[in-house]
Amino acid sequence: MTEEKQSLSENEEQKPKRNFWKFLLVSCITGTVGLGSFALLVSAFENIQNIINYDVGIVIAEYLSVIWSCTCSFVLNSKFTFKGRKARRMGIFLYLAFYFITTPLGSWMIVALNNAGVYIIFCKIIKMTINVVLDYLYCRYFIFAVIKKRYDETPIPESTPNFDLKKN
Repeated sequence: MTEEKQSLSENEEQKPKRNFWKFLLVSCITGTVGLGSFALLVSAFENIQNIINYDVGIVIAEYLSVIWSCTCSFVLNSKFTFKGRKARRMGIFLYLAFYFITTPLGSWMIVALNNAGVYIIFCKIIKMTINVVLDYLYCRYFIFAVIKKRYDETPIPESTPNFDLKKN
């Protein structure tokens, strides 16, 4: 193997590690957005408990914080981590489908932990930690893999018919 091919091979081996660390950095940024907005909304709902049930307020705060952080996360990850610039509409649809399932489950977990006596912000941090792992796996092995396969795949020359009329 030549040195150029060997260095290219090493770069390909390092790519998943780099992507993981980029994803983790983006998750920290968007997690701060999500946690901050969640904390602000929960404190707002604490002040109006006589109007809205506190548990309902927690669920509403969770949904709104997820929408804000989810959108931010998808845009940053598609730009910096997985380089999925094409077909963002399809990607955001797949990303929202993931959160359509995980957000109700996460909201239920937050409310259950809080009712068991765990401080609300710790409940959110536990949920976010689980979510980061699931989110990374879903993005890496499903969303951006589907987008790459559908939009970025180049045909293999051997499998492409040759319509060249010139004879060699």
